[in-house]
Amino acid sequence: METRSVLRFFAVAVALYGCINLYLWTWLLRAFRSPLARGAASVLLALSALAYPVGRILSRRLPCLLSDAVQGMGSLYLAFMAMAVVLALFAESLLLLARLEGVRPGPSAFTGGVLAAVVLVGTVTVLGARVAESPRVRIIELELPRLEGAGRDLTLALVTDIHAGAVIHNARLKAMVDLIGSLDADLILFGGDIVDHSVTEAVEQDLAGELSRLAPPLGLYGVAGNHEYYSGLEPATAHIEEGGMTMLLDGTAVIADTLLLVGRHDVQAPRFGYRRTSLQELTAPFEGRLPVVVLDHTPRDTDEAAAAGAALLLSGHTHRGQLWPFNLITRRLFEIDYGFLKKGGTWIYVSSGLGTWGPPVRTSGRPEVVLFRLRFRRNPR
Repeated sequence: METRSVLRFFAVAVALYGCINLYLWTWLLRAFRSPLARGAASVLLALSALAYPVGRILSRRLPCLLSDAVQGMGSLYLAFMAMAVVLALFAESLLLLARLEGVRPGPSAFTGGVLAAVVLVGTVTVLGARVAESPRVRIIELELPRLEGAGRDLTLALVTDIHAGAVIHNARLKAMVDLIGSLDADLILFGGDIVDHSVTEAVEQDLAGELSRLAPPLGLYGVAGNHEYYSGLEPATAHIEEGGMTMLLDGTAVIADTLLLVGRHDVQAPRFGYRRTSLQELTAPFEGRLPVVVLDHTPRDTDEAAAAGAALLLSGHTHRGQLWPFNLITRRLFEIDYGFLKKGGTWIYVSSGLGTWGPPVRTSGRPEVVLFRLRFRRNPR
């Protein structure tokens, strides 16, 4: 990404962050009347809003338990802030309707409502943090066509959106790898966004060392997600491959003479100067001899996969919204933002992902690893 674009994005993000927190501050000023209460609430909001950026700076310059704790608290506040501003805007509309009807809540009722909202959003944030640390294993049995080749039954683990880095690190990253390894899958696929926004942070967390603990008999493969491009595709890929993973960037691999695995450049690739080869072009040399399993981070080109006759398309990226109400947005942005869809003879599965982006909180989609038990038959049901 060009330096100018990065600076523009950073400026917009900082301005938006500041405006949201100023808006929440106006609610505190309206809710509390005494100078002492206003001052205490204002200081608490300011400390909460500054925790994440200050924690990020400290973690780079003076990494220690304190900087990790400050950054962790700041990350939780990001989730609190996102849900609080949505609730505040909704409450604003209700208050407007009430005023149009000549109804005005008294000062004590207004203060009580704001405090109740803070407790509610805080509780949801804490529970969402617990959900984010409680991944499930989803087991799916699927029958795919056997064309030629061995057609042996196999298990395939799909892992997407780890976002290893500042938030997903240390014990949590180790726990993720432990979970993936416990499945004893024949083949493990990583569907992109393996690193977060900094390769340096992924290296510091020894992502490659953790990945090296996975040794499925049929291989460990991955594709790049948009965050690999943001962080620098070449260094990100190099570090990931140090862990024994084969990155397929518009590449193919024949697995056990049973299926053709196609890994694609993400839809963001052209923005960074990489060509995204058509699926038809990638599969043409194999002349339809094997069923095609496509690993593509963003679930956008589902029609292309169906037109190319792919048996299975696997994606992630959406996190199923991760936080309410963003799940309502992802439903509108994507034809499918979670679960199964079938187009013609093509099965499409979009995972909610295993990690988190930004705040380590999930309120609209539990993290998951998906274990596919694949059977290949001449005449699938």
